[in-house]
Amino acid sequence: MEIGGVPNIRWKKRKEGIMESEPSLRTSGYNMSLLYILPNTEYELKGGEHIVCLLRGRIISEKHLSLRKSLLIKEDFMFKSGEDGCLLFVCKDEGDNKKYKDGISGMEIEWSEFNKDLSMYKTIPQIYVDRYRINLWYLGYLDHKDIESTKHKGHTKIHNHSNEPIPFVEFHTQLRGDGWMVKYEDEEGKKELERVKMVRGFTHDLFCSIKDKKVVYPWHEYIAGENGSLFVVFEDTRI
Repeated sequence: MEIGGVPNIRWKKRKEGIMESEPSLRTSGYNMSLLYILPNTEYELKGGEHIVCLLRGRIISEKHLSLRKSLLIKEDFMFKSGEDGCLLFVCKDEGDNKKYKDGISGMEIEWSEFNKDLSMYKTIPQIYVDRYRINLWYLGYLDHKDIESTKHKGHTKIHNHSNEPIPFVEFHTQLRGDGWMVKYEDEEGKKELERVKMVRGFTHDLFCSIKDKKVVYPWHEYIAGENGSLFVVFEDTRI
């Protein structure tokens, strides 16, 4: 399975049938990596809490995990990959240091300021794996008095990805802090259609719809909670 984007990322064989990305991505008390597991192979996550996101294939276990969703695992977790194998993004929680935009070690990526006024940052470059693009985002909490041009505290600006050169299916997994994914009737955001609470370990249902390989998004944005927010953004370009 292809992997790249980050200069020093590569696959390393853990044991027969199991590959793990190396080096790991370390920040904010998490140790993050990708796992590629060949078909019908058993694997066990041990020691501490993990957030597990299923990107490809399926797993067989006592806990149900759907494609493009996540689980917060608080104990040792044994599972078996399905008949097509599986691709997982795994975040081992080594302790919340309360720094949601923290230093990064391991993978050769860095924080890049996306919008100074909104205290919004993303990691670059993106990780590429099997036509996924992956990076971390941090959104600070800003009171509306600090930003005349925004009507929400800690928001990302209302958008619908209508001008993306490469269409993708997007979803977010919460790592630290909390927030909301919000749908609107229009770009002005005067009428909310849906508000989904984002808490640690949670991945929201897809906001987009797909018809004839065309991806359509409603107007939406992410709004951070009062302590700021750290989350993973997954962009699946395999439509």
